[in-house]
Amino acid sequence: MRLPALREGIKRVLSAEETQSLFDEAKRHHPDLAEYQTVFALLAVLQNPGAGGYPAQERILRALVAEDHRDPANRLWRTLLLYAFLPALIRLRARTIRGEARHDDLDSTAWAAFVQVLAGYPLSRPGSVAAGLTRDTAKLYFKILRREQSVREHERELVAYAELAREPVQASEPVAVGFNPADHQAGPEHDEPDP
Repeated sequence: MRLPALREGIKRVLSAEETQSLFDEAKRHHPDLAEYQTVFALLAVLQNPGAGGYPAQERILRALVAEDHRDPANRLWRTLLLYAFLPALIRLRARTIRGEARHDDLDSTAWAAFVQVLAGYPLSRPGSVAAGLTRDTAKLYFKILRREQSVREHERELVAYAELAREPVQASEPVAVGFNPADHQAGPEHDEPDP
């Protein structure tokens, strides 16, 4: 699924009643989430910090990452974070020279890299969570793409070697390799006298 199309699917998931009840429960654990009535009010601050500025955005991100780490089976937090980071993932994917990969494959790789980074992101790391997640995702994304490119190049080399092995060797004149029976014919007219 293309990243821009993913946005609409996520909106539908976030509009569900179950999402709001999970969000209300999380607000009890994290006072930084308590001031937002709905998930969409929270997302609005993540997309445009406004009056709260970047410190409010940072507190929200830390709370969402903490909830994701606390309950990895609950996909709400990952979904919220993915939605918040979609513009960054789209920019990341746009930096990629397409080559042999399809757009959908690149989008899936960007999404998978983000989820993998999110799962292991240390909240104790100093600095901005947004910058850290974005930077680590980019590193992993390009590492995955380099590995895939290396595998494709290796496969092409193997195919080329296999094709070379199947082609018959054609020479314009006979090539003497090793013993040639015509040079060593037996018989009285070809026998050399023993010294």
